Amino acid sequence: MNPDTLAWWVDQLKAAGAPAAGIDLSAPFRDDHGHTRPVDVPFIAWLRRRPPDPPLEPGATPDVALWDALARDNTPAFTDNLFRVLDRAPRTTWDSGALLPQRGVALEAWTEADLCAIHALWRLARRHNRPEWLDRVNRAALWHLENVQPDNATAHPWAAHVFALMHASNGDGAARLHAELLMHNCRVNLGRADRLSALILMDAADAVSEVLRATH
Repeated sequence: MNPDTLAWWVDQLKAAGAPAAGIDLSAPFRDDHGHTRPVDVPFIAWLRRRPPDPPLEPGATPDVALWDALARDNTPAFTDNLFRVLDRAPRTTWDSGALLPQRGVALEAWTEADLCAIHALWRLARRHNRPEWLDRVNRAALWHLENVQPDNATAHPWAAHVFALMHASNGDGAARLHAELLMHNCRVNLGRADRLSALILMDAADAVSEVLRATH
């Protein structure tokens, strides 16, 4: 990893996520339109470093389940079991390299869920020192670079740090562009990052900072 590039990404992500400074995480989270998504509960719990309340609902989608596992600091066995379920799920040739199977979900919603899951899995891999999970993250991110345009996918910058780290690792221009577009897209509608995106960007900045500290 190039330390200078890592530091540059930390600054970029923090600047884009600056609106997060005004968000009170102790209050129930609502986005700019007053909505709360299922994934918001465990994600905010992770940011607070407190277990989510209430418990994970049966039938929760994999992205929500991964964030819940991270926020609750579940044992790695939970995530391994989730992978076994995902590996048995029907896939097409097209989505075989993604983390989650598409299974007929609209492209935009599925792409956001896949990036959201990648973001959580990167955190879980680092937390539990599971290089095989990190390898899975990187393979899924490469698949996104080759198959999905971020400007046609999601308005929230999930996993922006994964692409930033790929750029810092090997100078991959496509990974840099992917991360930059994720940061750009979440600021188009409001002229700034929306509330959820700002928090995602700050978590991404924290993730890159963690890698930067490890290089010293």
